[in-house]
Amino acid sequence: MKRRIFTVVTCLAMALMLVLAFASCDAKSGNGFAEDYESAPSIKDDSYLDVDLGGNGIENDSEYERKIIKTANISAQATDFEEAVKMIEQLCIDLGGYVESSSVSGKSLTNKGTYRYANYTLRIPAQSFDGFSKGIDGIVNVTSSSSSSDEVTSTYYDIKSRIEVLEMQKESLQKLYDEYTEYGDINYLLELQDKLYEVIAEIEAYETQIRLYDSKVAYSTIHLNISEVKEYTEEDEETFGEALLGALTGGWDFFLTICQGILIVFVACLPFTVFCGVVAAVIVIICVSSAKKKRKKKLEAQQDQNKQ
Repeated sequence: MKRRIFTVVTCLAMALMLVLAFASCDAKSGNGFAEDYESAPSIKDDSYLDVDLGGNGIENDSEYERKIIKTANISAQATDFEEAVKMIEQLCIDLGGYVESSSVSGKSLTNKGTYRYANYTLRIPAQSFDGFSKGIDGIVNVTSSSSSSDEVTSTYYDIKSRIEVLEMQKESLQKLYDEYTEYGDINYLLELQDKLYEVIAEIEAYETQIRLYDSKVAYSTIHLNISEVKEYTEEDEETFGEALLGALTGGWDFFLTICQGILIVFVACLPFTVFCGVVAAVIVIICVSSAKKKRKKKLEAQQDQNKQ
C-alpha cells in the first residue's frame, strides 16, 4: 500500500515538473514578441532618429561649386521685325538654348496697323549668357537692359545635406519595419509605414528643389521685348528750356483735361439736374399756393370777427 502511494506521488511530481517545463518553454518562445515589442521604440518619439535638420548651412562656400542663377531683361527695337525675330531665335539655338515662351501682337506696318510687339522668355546656357548679350546688339537696337545674379550655393548644399539626413532616417525606418513585420502587430507597423512615407515625401520635395536649382543654374533666363519701328529713335539730352517748355505744356494739358472732365460730368448730370429742378419748382408752387390759401382764410376769419 505504501509503495502504491509513493508511486502515485512520484508520478504526480513528475507530471507537475513536465507542466512547468512546457510553460517555461512557451514563455520563452511564444511571448518573445511581447517583450521585444514593449522594448521597441515609439514611432511618436523620434529620439531613435534624432538628427538635427537645421544648422547644416555652408560656412565656407569656396569649398563647393558655386551655384549662381543669372537673369536678364532686355528691351529692343527692330525695323525689320520678321527678320529680327528669326535671327534672335536662331542665335538662341546656336548658343545651345531654347525658347521657353513667346508671343507676338499687333499688325505689320505694311498693313497700316499698329506696330508689332514680341515678348520672349529665352533659356540660354550659363556660359553663353554674355555671348547672347553681345550677339543681340547686331540684330536689334537695344534701348534698355538689366541683369542680376542670385547666388544659391549655401541654400543648394544645405538642401543636399538635408536629403542625406533624411535618407539615413529612411534606412532606419525601413530596417525597423523589416524587423517587426514578422511579428504581425498591425498598429505598430502602420505607424512605421506612415512615418516612412512622410520621410519619403520630404526627400522627393527636396529633390524637386534641387532639380529646379540645377535647371536655373545651368540655363540663364532672358526676358526679351522687341517693338517694331519705322526707324530707330535716338534720345538727346534735354535742355533746361525744353524741360521748362515740357512742364508748361504738361501743366496746360492737365488743366484742359480737368476742364473737360468737369464739362463731361456736368453734361452727364444735366438730365438729372433738370428733373430735380422741375420737381423743386412744383413743390415750391404747391407750397406758395397753400400758404396763400391759408392767409386768405385767416383774413376772412378776422373780417367776420370784426363784423360781429
